[in-house]
Amino acid sequence: MKKKIYLSLLFSFLIIIITSLLIVKNAFNNIKTNFSKKYYNNTIKTYNFLLQKEKTFLKSIAEYLATSPATKKAYLTNNKQYIIDAFLPLHQSLYKSRLIDEMHFFKTPVKNFVAFSNLKLQEINLTNARRDILWVTTSLKPSVHFYICRQYPGLRATYPVIYNYHIYGSVSIGSNLINFKNMFDKLNMHAAIYLNDKILKNSLCPEKYSIYKKYPLYKGYRVIGDVYKINFNNKYETKKENIYVIIPVIDFFHQKAAYIVVKKNFSDTLNIIKKNALKKIISEILFYFFVFGVFFILFRYIYSRFNELQNILNLIKEKKFEQLSPKIKEKDEFDTFKNNLIDVAKDLSLYLNLLSNELQYYSKKAYIDELTSVYNRNFLQEKAEEIMLKYKLSKKPMAIIMFDIDDFKKINDTYGHDIGDLVLTELTKAVKTILRKEDIFIRYGGEEFLIILPDTGFKDAIKIAEKIKKHIENMKITLPDKKINITISLGVSELTQKDVSLFDAIKRADMKLYQAKNSGKNRVVY
Repeated sequence: MKKKIYLSLLFSFLIIIITSLLIVKNAFNNIKTNFSKKYYNNTIKTYNFLLQKEKTFLKSIAEYLATSPATKKAYLTNNKQYIIDAFLPLHQSLYKSRLIDEMHFFKTPVKNFVAFSNLKLQEINLTNARRDILWVTTSLKPSVHFYICRQYPGLRATYPVIYNYHIYGSVSIGSNLINFKNMFDKLNMHAAIYLNDKILKNSLCPEKYSIYKKYPLYKGYRVIGDVYKINFNNKYETKKENIYVIIPVIDFFHQKAAYIVVKKNFSDTLNIIKKNALKKIISEILFYFFVFGVFFILFRYIYSRFNELQNILNLIKEKKFEQLSPKIKEKDEFDTFKNNLIDVAKDLSLYLNLLSNELQYYSKKAYIDELTSVYNRNFLQEKAEEIMLKYKLSKKPMAIIMFDIDDFKKINDTYGHDIGDLVLTELTKAVKTILRKEDIFIRYGGEEFLIILPDTGFKDAIKIAEKIKKHIENMKITLPDKKINITISLGVSELTQKDVSLFDAIKRADMKLYQAKNSGKNRVVY
C-alpha cells in the first residue's frame, strides 16, 4: 500500500512538473516571439529615422549649392573655379567629418563640371554612370535615392540648377551606404551591409569593384561586416539567442541593391527568464516534499492562476480584449501580475485601435492627392514596377499622356491660390469624364498631371489627348464675379518592350510636353 502511495505521489509529482514545464515553455516562447517582434519594429523605426535624417541633410546641402550665387556665376560664365573657391572648404570639412562622400556638379544633360573627389576630371559624358542625373535634368525635379555609380554605392540627393527657367545642370551630394552600418554601430546595434554583387560589378569601375570584391560573398551579395546566414525573403529571423532584422535597400531603378542586417543578442534576457522559471519549479518541488496535502492545494491554486494568465495571454494574442475580466483586489503576486497584465492588455487594445485608425487614414492618404482626389506621386513610385510587369506579361499596348496647365502661375498671381486650387479641382473633374475606369489619373506635381492608358495604342492615345485638350479649351470656370478659360499642353508617348521601366515612357511624354509648351502651348505633341 505504501509503495502504491509513493508511486502515486511520484506520478502526480511528475505530472505537475511536466505541466509546469509546458506552461513555462509556452510563456517563454510567447515572450521570445513578442520580444523579437518588438525589436524588429524598433529597429525599423530607427532605420526610418536615420534614413529620413540623412535624406534631409543631403537634400538641404544639394539645394543650398544649387541655388548659391557662386554656382549661378560659375554656370553662366562656364568657369568652374567660382565653385571650387566657394565650396572647397565646405567639402573638405564635410568629407573629413565623414558626413558626405561626394560633392559633384554636372552640366546638362550629364556632363562633369566639378567633381570635388577629382578636381582634375575633364568635362566628360557620364550618362551611363549617372542615369539619376539625366532624370533630374529632364524632369527638373530634385530627388533623393540610393544609387550605385562608378565610385561607390550610397544615398544621393540631386538638385537641378535652374536660373530664369533654364536648366544648366544639377548638383549631387552623396554618402556611402556603409555610413548606415556606422550609424547603427554607434547605437550599439550590430549591423552588416549586403551589397548585390551583380549590380556592383556592372556599375562600379574595375578599380573600385576590386575593393568590394575582397569582401565575403553570400548568396550573390558582398558582405561588409559579419556574415549572418539569413533568408532575404524574411523581415526578421530568430535563431537561438539572436534576432536578425533584414532591411531591403531599394535603389533608383527599383532594384534591391542591398540589405542592411541588424543583429541583436538577447541571451541575458533569456537567461533571466530561464533562471526565474527554474527557481519557481525548484520551489514547487521542495514544497511538495515537505507537505503533501498543502502541495496539492497549492498546485491546484497555482495551476488555476496560470490558466487565468494563459487565458489572458490567449485573449491578448487573439485580440479579444472585450472578453478580459475586470481587475481584482490584490492579495498576492498572481493578482498583481494579473492586474498588470490586464493593464497592459488595455493599453495594447487602445494602441492597436489608434494604430488601426491611423493605418486606415494614412493608407488612404498615402496614395490620394487631397486637393484633386486623384492618385499622387507616391502611388506612382509604389506601383510603377507592378504596372510595368503587367504590361510586359499582357503584351497589350499601353500609352502615357502628360499635361499641365498653361500659364498656371499667372492664374495664381492674378486670382490667388484659392482660385488656383479651384482650377485644379475643376480640371480634374472634367478630365475624369473622358477617362475610363481602368485609366490611371495621377497628379504628378503642382499643375502637372499624368495619365496611364492600359490596352491603348499610340494613335488612340493621341485622339484621347486631343479630346481632353479640346474639352478643357471649351470649358469655363465660374468665379464669384466672372468666368475664365484655361488651356493645357500635352505630351504623348507609348511603352515599348525595350523600356526598362515605366519611367522611360514617362520621360518621353515629359519631353513631348515641354515641346508643346515651347512651341506655343495649348497643343498635343507626340
